[in-house]
Amino acid sequence: MKKTIQILSFVATIGMLGSLPGHAEDVKKDYKSVESLLSHPKSVVGEEIFYPGGTPAEITSAIVTILPGEKTVWHKHGVPLYAYVLSGEAVVDYGDAGIRKYPAGTDFMEAMDHWHQGINPGTEPVRILAVYLGAAGLPNVIKKP
Repeated sequence: MKKTIQILSFVATIGMLGSLPGHAEDVKKDYKSVESLLSHPKSVVGEEIFYPGGTPAEITSAIVTILPGEKTVWHKHGVPLYAYVLSGEAVVDYGDAGIRKYPAGTDFMEAMDHWHQGINPGTEPVRILAVYLGAAGLPNVIKKP
């Protein structure tokens, strides 16, 4: 739980400062014990990451659990999503952008406007910390019709 709180604190800080160049490095300078996890301007499928403008921010975090053999519905995200794999190995099918594997300890900025499906082909649950950097009135997850 302590690790999760540390990760959430870090993500919130980077989420607020990460849109300006150099701020991830500034965060590391300001604290004695900060392990940088991610600072990247693009999603895993190469999309530019943008923050929804014009509405108040709404940051949402969740632990997503995918049981062995389960698949998520095909979906995309209406807002930037930082993901950190806490346990297991997540496999994500991005359709024409390929399939990617994310073992425990991996973090990434998830695709926003690209349909994808999470899969757990393993024998243990996959647990993912999902932090949606959203805005009021915008959906975090959009299911494919």
